[in-house]
Amino acid sequence: MKAEDLTRSAVETLLRDLLWEICNIPFSAATDSASIDNELRIESSQLAQIQVEVEDRLDVSVDFLTVLRLRQFREIVDYIYDLTLTRKVSGESQ
Repeated sequence: MKAEDLTRSAVETLLRDLLWEICNIPFSAATDSASIDNELRIESSQLAQIQVEVEDRLDVSVDFLTVLRLRQFREIVDYIYDLTLTRKVSGESQ
């Protein structure tokens, strides 16, 4: 995916797709307020797999500890979307 093509909604959809593919978590469970540990019950090994997929597909570097600190699905989507914006801006200035 190209950074210039990404919207927050596209990042959210990607994460929901990965939750399904890696963790078998249905789209409906990934609500904005769902926490990765309590509601979604994502194991750290699964979270690492999601991180690798996000980094590969979006060409960003995701800080695993930041994701753990954020915990809520909405916050994680926002964090990853912000990473794509940063990449887009830095790419435009080169």
